[in-house]
Amino acid sequence: MTQQASAVLAEDAPAETHARSQTSAHNPALDGVRGIAILLVLMTHLGAIVRSQPVLSAVMGTGWLGVDLFFVLSGFLITRILIATRTDPRYYHRFYVRRGLRIWPLYYAFVVGMYLLLTLASRVGSIQHFAASRGQDLHLSLPLICYLLFIQNLLGFGDMLGMTWSLCIEEHFYLIWPVLLRRLSLETVKKILWVAFALSPVLRVGYYLFALSRHISYPDYHATIYHSTPFHLDSIIAGSLLGIYWVEHEGSKFLRPIFGWMAAIGLPLCVICLIFERTGFVGCLLYSAASVLFTGCVGLVLFGWQKWLLLNRQLRYMGKISFGFYLFHPVIVDILQSHPLLHKLFPLSSVFVMELCGAVLAVSLSLALAAASFAWFESPILRLKSRLAP
Repeated sequence: MTQQASAVLAEDAPAETHARSQTSAHNPALDGVRGIAILLVLMTHLGAIVRSQPVLSAVMGTGWLGVDLFFVLSGFLITRILIATRTDPRYYHRFYVRRGLRIWPLYYAFVVGMYLLLTLASRVGSIQHFAASRGQDLHLSLPLICYLLFIQNLLGFGDMLGMTWSLCIEEHFYLIWPVLLRRLSLETVKKILWVAFALSPVLRVGYYLFALSRHISYPDYHATIYHSTPFHLDSIIAGSLLGIYWVEHEGSKFLRPIFGWMAAIGLPLCVICLIFERTGFVGCLLYSAASVLFTGCVGLVLFGWQKWLLLNRQLRYMGKISFGFYLFHPVIVDILQSHPLLHKLFPLSSVFVMELCGAVLAVSLSLALAAASFAWFESPILRLKSRLAP
Protein backbone atom coordinates (compact mmCIF):
# COMPACT_ATOMS: atom_id res chain seq x y z
CA MET A 1 0.00 0.00 0.00
CA THR A 2 1.34 3.44 -0.91
CA GLN A 3 2.06 6.09 1.69
CA GLN A 4 -0.76 8.21 0.24
CA ALA A 5 -3.25 5.37 0.52
CA SER A 6 -2.19 4.68 4.10
CA ALA A 7 -2.80 8.32 4.97
CA VAL A 8 -6.25 8.19 3.37
CA LEU A 9 -7.21 5.13 5.39
CA ALA A 10 -5.88 6.66 8.58
CA GLU A 11 -7.99 9.74 7.93
CA ASP A 12 -11.15 7.65 8.01
CA ALA A 13 -10.08 5.39 10.87
CA PRO A 14 -12.84 6.43 13.31
CA ALA A 15 -15.62 5.79 10.80
CA GLU A 16 -13.99 2.55 9.73
CA THR A 17 -13.62 1.25 13.28
CA HIS A 18 -17.28 1.96 13.92
CA ALA A 19 -18.30 0.32 10.64
CA ARG A 20 -16.32 -2.83 11.36
CA SER A 21 -18.20 -3.29 14.60
CA GLN A 22 -21.51 -2.97 12.77
CA THR A 23 -20.95 -4.85 9.51
CA SER A 24 -21.60 -8.26 11.04
CA ALA A 25 -24.85 -7.03 12.62
CA HIS A 26 -27.44 -8.35 10.20
CA ASN A 27 -30.58 -6.23 9.98
CA PRO A 28 -33.43 -8.71 9.34
CA ALA A 29 -35.76 -5.91 8.23
CA LEU A 30 -33.60 -5.46 5.12
CA ASP A 31 -34.50 -9.02 4.10
CA GLY A 32 -38.09 -7.79 4.15
CA VAL A 33 -37.12 -4.83 1.95
CA ARG A 34 -35.54 -7.25 -0.50
CA GLY A 35 -38.75 -9.29 -0.38
CA ILE A 36 -40.79 -6.22 -1.31
CA ALA A 37 -38.38 -5.47 -4.16
CA ILE A 38 -38.79 -8.92 -5.70
CA LEU A 39 -42.58 -8.76 -5.29
CA LEU A 40 -42.59 -5.48 -7.21
CA VAL A 41 -40.55 -7.03 -10.01
CA LEU A 42 -42.89 -10.03 -10.02
CA MET A 43 -45.88 -7.70 -10.23
CA THR A 44 -44.63 -6.04 -13.40
CA HIS A 45 -44.13 -9.38 -15.15
CA LEU A 46 -47.51 -10.72 -14.02
CA GLY A 47 -49.02 -7.65 -15.63
CA ALA A 48 -48.19 -9.26 -18.98
CA ILE A 49 -50.37 -12.27 -18.08
CA VAL A 50 -53.47 -10.34 -16.96
CA ARG A 51 -53.42 -8.21 -20.09
CA SER A 52 -57.19 -8.52 -20.65
CA GLN A 53 -57.46 -5.75 -18.03
CA PRO A 54 -55.38 -2.91 -19.56
CA VAL A 55 -55.61 -0.56 -16.57
CA LEU A 56 -54.65 -3.23 -14.07
CA SER A 57 -51.85 -4.44 -16.34
CA ALA A 58 -50.52 -0.88 -16.69
CA VAL A 59 -50.53 -0.32 -12.92
CA MET A 60 -48.78 -3.65 -12.34
CA GLY A 61 -46.26 -2.69 -15.01
CA THR A 62 -44.84 0.00 -12.74
CA GLY A 63 -43.40 -2.73 -10.53
CA TRP A 64 -40.16 -2.58 -12.53
CA LEU A 65 -39.16 0.09 -10.02
CA GLY A 66 -38.41 -2.78 -7.68
CA VAL A 67 -35.10 -3.18 -9.51
CA ASP A 68 -34.12 0.31 -8.37
CA LEU A 69 -35.00 -0.67 -4.81
CA PHE A 70 -32.63 -3.63 -5.24
CA PHE A 71 -29.94 -1.22 -6.47
CA VAL A 72 -30.32 1.10 -3.47
CA LEU A 73 -30.16 -1.83 -1.07
CA SER A 74 -27.15 -3.34 -2.84
CA GLY A 75 -25.27 -0.04 -2.87
CA PHE A 76 -25.92 0.45 0.84
CA LEU A 77 -24.94 -3.05 1.96
CA ILE A 78 -21.84 -3.34 -0.23
CA THR A 79 -20.60 0.11 0.76
CA ARG A 80 -21.00 -0.59 4.46
CA ILE A 81 -19.06 -3.85 4.12
CA LEU A 82 -16.27 -2.31 2.05
CA ILE A 83 -15.75 0.60 4.45
CA ALA A 84 -15.56 -1.83 7.35
CA THR A 85 -12.76 -3.81 5.72
CA ARG A 86 -10.70 -1.08 4.04
CA THR A 87 -7.49 -1.88 5.95
CA ASP A 88 -7.87 -5.64 5.57
CA PRO A 89 -4.78 -7.02 3.73
CA ARG A 90 -7.14 -9.41 1.94
CA TYR A 91 -9.61 -6.66 1.12
CA TYR A 92 -9.99 -7.43 -2.59
CA HIS A 93 -9.72 -11.19 -2.19
CA ARG A 94 -12.37 -11.27 0.51
CA PHE A 95 -14.80 -9.05 -1.36
CA TYR A 96 -14.56 -10.64 -4.79
CA VAL A 97 -14.58 -14.23 -3.54
CA ARG A 98 -17.66 -13.61 -1.40
CA ARG A 99 -19.48 -11.71 -4.15
CA GLY A 100 -18.45 -14.29 -6.71
CA LEU A 101 -19.82 -17.13 -4.62
CA ARG A 102 -23.12 -15.28 -4.23
CA ILE A 103 -23.69 -14.45 -7.90
CA TRP A 104 -21.57 -16.41 -10.33
CA PRO A 105 -22.52 -20.07 -9.65
CA LEU A 106 -26.26 -19.59 -10.06
CA TYR A 107 -25.91 -16.97 -12.77
CA TYR A 108 -23.60 -19.06 -14.94
CA ALA A 109 -25.62 -22.21 -14.33
CA PHE A 110 -28.77 -20.34 -15.36
CA VAL A 111 -27.25 -18.71 -18.47
CA VAL A 112 -25.58 -21.87 -19.75
CA GLY A 113 -28.65 -23.94 -18.87
CA MET A 114 -30.93 -21.55 -20.78
CA TYR A 115 -28.56 -21.57 -23.74
CA LEU A 116 -28.65 -25.37 -23.88
CA LEU A 117 -32.42 -25.52 -23.37
CA LEU A 118 -33.08 -22.97 -26.11
CA THR A 119 -30.71 -24.80 -28.45
CA LEU A 120 -32.54 -28.09 -27.85
CA ALA A 121 -35.98 -26.44 -27.99
CA SER A 122 -35.19 -24.84 -31.35
CA ARG A 123 -34.93 -28.36 -32.82
CA VAL A 124 -38.38 -29.46 -31.66
CA GLY A 125 -41.08 -28.62 -34.16
CA SER A 126 -43.96 -28.15 -31.72
CA ILE A 127 -41.90 -25.82 -29.53
CA GLN A 128 -40.75 -23.88 -32.60
CA HIS A 129 -44.37 -23.46 -33.66
CA PHE A 130 -45.40 -22.33 -30.16
CA ALA A 131 -42.58 -19.77 -30.03
CA ALA A 132 -43.27 -18.51 -33.56
CA SER A 133 -46.97 -18.01 -32.73
CA ARG A 134 -45.89 -15.63 -29.98
CA GLY A 135 -43.21 -13.86 -32.00
CA GLN A 136 -40.38 -15.36 -29.95
CA ASP A 137 -36.95 -16.42 -31.10
CA LEU A 138 -35.48 -19.53 -29.50
CA HIS A 139 -31.95 -18.20 -29.79
CA LEU A 140 -29.96 -15.71 -27.74
CA SER A 141 -29.73 -12.33 -29.44
CA LEU A 142 -25.99 -12.11 -28.70
CA PRO A 143 -23.14 -14.64 -28.61
CA LEU A 144 -23.00 -16.60 -25.35
CA ILE A 145 -19.65 -15.03 -24.45
CA CYS A 146 -21.38 -11.63 -24.03
CA TYR A 147 -23.57 -13.05 -21.27
CA LEU A 148 -20.65 -14.79 -19.62
CA LEU A 149 -18.73 -11.48 -19.51
CA PHE A 150 -21.72 -9.44 -18.25
CA ILE A 151 -21.66 -7.04 -21.21
CA GLN A 152 -24.99 -7.87 -22.84
CA ASN A 153 -26.66 -4.79 -21.39
CA LEU A 154 -24.20 -2.57 -23.29
CA LEU A 155 -24.79 -4.21 -26.65
CA GLY A 156 -28.56 -4.18 -26.95
CA PHE A 157 -30.32 -7.49 -26.44
CA GLY A 158 -33.84 -8.77 -26.19
CA ASP A 159 -34.40 -12.42 -25.42
CA MET A 160 -35.35 -14.79 -22.60
CA LEU A 161 -32.29 -13.66 -20.61
CA GLY A 162 -33.52 -10.09 -20.53
CA MET A 163 -33.65 -10.02 -16.73
CA THR A 164 -29.84 -10.28 -16.54
CA TRP A 165 -29.28 -6.62 -17.45
CA SER A 166 -29.42 -5.51 -13.81
CA LEU A 167 -26.75 -8.04 -12.81
CA CYS A 168 -24.49 -6.49 -15.44
CA ILE A 169 -24.84 -3.07 -13.82
CA GLU A 170 -24.02 -4.54 -10.41
CA GLU A 171 -20.97 -6.37 -11.77
CA HIS A 172 -19.69 -3.20 -13.44
CA PHE A 173 -20.22 -1.39 -10.13
CA TYR A 174 -18.20 -4.06 -8.31
CA LEU A 175 -15.24 -3.49 -10.64
CA ILE A 176 -14.86 0.18 -9.73
CA TRP A 177 -16.42 0.81 -6.33
CA PRO A 178 -14.06 -1.27 -4.14
CA VAL A 179 -11.05 0.45 -5.71
CA LEU A 180 -12.42 3.94 -5.03
CA LEU A 181 -13.24 3.14 -1.41
CA ARG A 182 -9.83 1.57 -0.88
CA ARG A 183 -7.75 4.36 -2.43
CA LEU A 184 -9.64 7.57 -1.64
CA SER A 185 -10.92 9.31 1.46
CA LEU A 186 -14.62 9.12 2.21
CA GLU A 187 -14.95 12.86 1.65
CA THR A 188 -13.47 12.54 -1.83
CA VAL A 189 -15.61 9.53 -2.60
CA LYS A 190 -18.74 11.39 -1.53
CA LYS A 191 -17.91 14.26 -3.89
CA ILE A 192 -17.45 11.82 -6.76
CA LEU A 193 -20.77 10.16 -6.00
CA TRP A 194 -22.67 13.43 -5.80
CA VAL A 195 -21.23 14.58 -9.13
CA ALA A 196 -22.06 11.21 -10.74
CA PHE A 197 -25.59 11.34 -9.33
CA ALA A 198 -26.13 14.85 -10.71
CA LEU A 199 -24.75 13.87 -14.12
CA SER A 200 -26.97 10.80 -14.51
CA PRO A 201 -30.16 12.64 -15.59
CA VAL A 202 -28.03 15.00 -17.68
CA LEU A 203 -26.67 12.02 -19.62
CA ARG A 204 -30.19 10.77 -20.21
CA VAL A 205 -31.34 14.17 -21.42
CA GLY A 206 -28.36 14.26 -23.77
CA TYR A 207 -29.24 10.87 -25.18
CA TYR A 208 -32.90 11.89 -25.44
CA LEU A 209 -31.92 14.84 -27.63
CA PHE A 210 -29.65 12.58 -29.67
CA ALA A 211 -32.50 10.07 -30.12
CA LEU A 212 -34.80 12.87 -31.32
CA SER A 213 -32.24 14.10 -33.84
CA ARG A 214 -31.72 10.56 -35.19
CA HIS A 215 -35.44 9.67 -35.11
CA ILE A 216 -34.80 6.75 -32.75
CA SER A 217 -38.10 5.21 -31.66
CA TYR A 218 -39.19 5.49 -28.04
CA PRO A 219 -38.94 1.72 -27.35
CA ASP A 220 -35.34 1.67 -28.61
CA TYR A 221 -34.47 4.85 -26.70
CA HIS A 222 -36.05 3.51 -23.51
CA ALA A 223 -34.34 0.13 -23.85
CA THR A 224 -30.97 1.89 -24.05
CA ILE A 225 -31.34 4.18 -21.05
CA TYR A 226 -33.01 1.44 -18.97
CA HIS A 227 -30.47 -1.33 -19.57
CA SER A 228 -27.16 0.46 -20.15
CA THR A 229 -24.90 1.01 -17.16
CA PRO A 230 -23.98 4.68 -17.85
CA PHE A 231 -27.65 5.70 -17.94
CA HIS A 232 -29.00 3.78 -14.96
CA LEU A 233 -26.63 4.36 -12.06
CA ASP A 234 -28.70 6.74 -9.94
CA SER A 235 -30.07 4.20 -7.47
CA ILE A 236 -26.88 2.29 -6.84
CA ILE A 237 -25.07 5.62 -6.35
CA ALA A 238 -27.76 6.78 -3.93
CA GLY A 239 -27.51 3.53 -1.99
CA SER A 240 -23.73 3.93 -1.79
CA LEU A 241 -24.11 7.47 -0.44
CA LEU A 242 -26.58 6.14 2.12
CA GLY A 243 -24.00 3.55 3.16
CA ILE A 244 -21.31 6.18 3.71
CA TYR A 245 -23.52 8.61 5.62
CA TRP A 246 -24.93 5.78 7.74
CA VAL A 247 -21.43 4.66 8.70
CA GLU A 248 -20.52 8.23 9.63
CA HIS A 249 -23.73 9.19 11.47
CA GLU A 250 -25.52 5.93 12.36
CA GLY A 251 -28.55 6.57 14.54
CA SER A 252 -28.14 10.36 14.47
CA LYS A 253 -31.50 12.00 15.02
CA PHE A 254 -31.04 14.54 12.20
CA LEU A 255 -31.04 11.75 9.59
CA ARG A 256 -34.56 10.50 10.24
CA PRO A 257 -36.43 13.63 9.10
CA ILE A 258 -34.15 13.81 6.05
CA PHE A 259 -35.11 10.28 5.11
CA GLY A 260 -38.77 11.11 5.73
CA TRP A 261 -38.62 14.12 3.42
CA MET A 262 -36.83 12.10 0.76
CA ALA A 263 -39.58 9.47 0.77
CA ALA A 264 -42.34 12.12 0.84
CA ILE A 265 -40.82 14.05 -2.07
CA GLY A 266 -39.70 11.01 -4.05
CA LEU A 267 -43.13 9.35 -4.19
CA PRO A 268 -45.02 12.15 -6.02
CA LEU A 269 -41.98 12.76 -8.22
CA CYS A 270 -42.06 9.11 -9.28
CA VAL A 271 -45.79 9.30 -10.00
CA ILE A 272 -45.36 12.44 -12.11
CA CYS A 273 -42.42 10.99 -14.00
CA LEU A 274 -44.29 7.73 -14.66
CA ILE A 275 -47.31 9.63 -16.01
CA PHE A 276 -45.21 11.78 -18.34
CA GLU A 277 -42.47 9.23 -18.99
CA ARG A 278 -42.91 9.30 -22.76
CA THR A 279 -43.15 13.07 -23.09
CA GLY A 280 -39.57 14.22 -23.07
CA PHE A 281 -37.35 15.48 -20.30
CA VAL A 282 -39.62 14.42 -17.44
CA GLY A 283 -38.98 10.75 -18.14
CA CYS A 284 -35.24 11.38 -17.92
CA LEU A 285 -35.70 12.20 -14.22
CA LEU A 286 -37.56 8.99 -13.35
CA TYR A 287 -34.59 6.94 -12.14
CA SER A 288 -33.36 9.86 -10.04
CA ALA A 289 -36.80 10.24 -8.47
CA ALA A 290 -36.93 6.50 -7.74
CA SER A 291 -33.52 6.62 -6.08
CA VAL A 292 -34.64 9.48 -3.83
CA LEU A 293 -37.82 7.61 -2.86
CA PHE A 294 -36.15 4.28 -2.14
CA THR A 295 -33.13 5.76 -0.37
CA GLY A 296 -35.49 7.59 1.95
CA CYS A 297 -37.48 4.41 2.55
CA VAL A 298 -34.41 2.27 3.28
CA GLY A 299 -33.11 4.99 5.58
CA LEU A 300 -36.38 4.98 7.51
CA VAL A 301 -36.24 1.18 7.74
CA LEU A 302 -32.83 1.50 9.38
CA PHE A 303 -34.58 3.55 12.07
CA GLY A 304 -37.20 0.83 12.56
CA TRP A 305 -39.92 2.11 10.21
CA GLN A 306 -42.52 -0.53 9.25
CA LYS A 307 -40.64 -3.13 11.29
CA TRP A 308 -43.86 -5.05 11.94
CA LEU A 309 -44.26 -5.66 8.20
CA LEU A 310 -40.66 -6.17 7.19
CA LEU A 311 -40.02 -8.82 9.84
CA ASN A 312 -42.81 -10.97 8.45
CA ARG A 313 -41.37 -14.48 8.04
CA GLN A 314 -42.78 -15.06 4.55
CA LEU A 315 -41.60 -11.67 3.29
CA ARG A 316 -38.12 -12.22 4.67
CA TYR A 317 -38.00 -15.65 3.05
CA MET A 318 -38.90 -14.05 -0.29
CA GLY A 319 -35.95 -11.75 0.27
CA LYS A 320 -33.63 -14.67 0.92
CA ILE A 321 -34.60 -16.56 -2.24
CA SER A 322 -34.97 -13.39 -4.32
CA PHE A 323 -31.91 -13.97 -6.51
CA GLY A 324 -33.10 -17.29 -7.86
CA PHE A 325 -36.68 -16.04 -8.05
CA TYR A 326 -35.51 -13.00 -10.03
CA LEU A 327 -33.81 -15.23 -12.62
CA PHE A 328 -36.44 -17.95 -12.91
CA HIS A 329 -39.82 -16.25 -12.82
CA PRO A 330 -39.60 -14.15 -16.04
CA VAL A 331 -39.04 -17.31 -18.10
CA ILE A 332 -42.03 -19.06 -16.53
CA VAL A 333 -44.24 -15.97 -16.85
CA ASP A 334 -43.16 -15.55 -20.46
CA ILE A 335 -44.36 -19.04 -21.31
CA LEU A 336 -47.66 -18.67 -19.43
CA GLN A 337 -48.54 -15.44 -21.21
CA SER A 338 -49.87 -17.58 -24.06
CA HIS A 339 -53.67 -17.55 -24.07
CA PRO A 340 -53.89 -20.77 -26.13
CA LEU A 341 -51.75 -22.52 -23.52
CA LEU A 342 -53.81 -21.06 -20.66
CA HIS A 343 -57.02 -22.20 -22.39
CA LYS A 344 -55.66 -25.75 -22.39
CA LEU A 345 -54.61 -25.59 -18.75
CA PHE A 346 -57.67 -23.70 -17.49
CA PRO A 347 -60.66 -24.09 -19.85
CA LEU A 348 -62.72 -21.33 -18.26
CA SER A 349 -65.28 -18.99 -19.79
CA SER A 350 -63.81 -15.89 -18.13
CA VAL A 351 -60.55 -14.76 -19.73
CA PHE A 352 -59.62 -12.72 -16.66
CA VAL A 353 -60.12 -15.66 -14.28
CA MET A 354 -58.11 -17.83 -16.66
CA GLU A 355 -55.30 -15.26 -16.54
CA LEU A 356 -55.44 -15.13 -12.76
CA CYS A 357 -55.08 -18.91 -12.65
CA GLY A 358 -52.09 -18.60 -14.98
CA ALA A 359 -50.56 -15.97 -12.70
CA VAL A 360 -51.03 -18.18 -9.64
CA LEU A 361 -49.43 -21.10 -11.49
CA ALA A 362 -46.49 -18.93 -12.59
CA VAL A 363 -45.89 -17.71 -9.02
CA SER A 364 -46.17 -21.24 -7.61
CA LEU A 365 -43.72 -22.73 -10.09
CA SER A 366 -41.28 -19.83 -9.60
CA LEU A 367 -41.43 -20.17 -5.83
CA ALA A 368 -40.84 -23.91 -5.97
CA LEU A 369 -37.87 -23.54 -8.31
CA ALA A 370 -36.33 -20.66 -6.34
CA ALA A 371 -36.78 -22.45 -3.01
CA ALA A 372 -35.18 -25.62 -4.39
CA SER A 373 -32.31 -23.62 -5.84
CA PHE A 374 -31.68 -21.82 -2.56
CA ALA A 375 -31.83 -24.97 -0.44
CA TRP A 376 -29.89 -27.38 -2.62
CA PHE A 377 -27.67 -25.23 -4.84
CA GLU A 378 -27.08 -21.73 -3.47
CA SER A 379 -26.84 -22.46 0.28
CA PRO A 380 -24.09 -25.11 0.03
CA ILE A 381 -22.06 -22.72 -2.11
CA LEU A 382 -22.67 -19.79 0.22
CA ARG A 383 -21.31 -21.82 3.11
CA LEU A 384 -17.96 -21.81 1.32
CA LYS A 385 -17.61 -18.09 2.11
CA SER A 386 -16.39 -18.79 5.63
CA ARG A 387 -13.77 -21.21 4.32
CA LEU A 388 -12.50 -19.39 1.24
CA ALA A 389 -12.84 -15.78 2.40
CA PRO A 390 -13.27 -15.66 6.20
